[in-house]
Amino acid sequence: MSNKWYVSRPGDSKRFGPYDDEKLKQLAHEGRLQPNDLVRRPGSHFL
Repeated sequence: MSNKWYVSRPGDSKRFGPYDDEKLKQLAHEGRLQPNDLVRRPGSHFL
């Protein structure tokens, strides 16, 4: 079973996702996931 991830940008109340592991990696590879983006799984806090 793959993990589901949500992404948020600091200072923005919008949440994007859920994304599976592969999609999250793809977003990072394409530069669409930035180093300061907040990433979390349901039931956890942003990392």
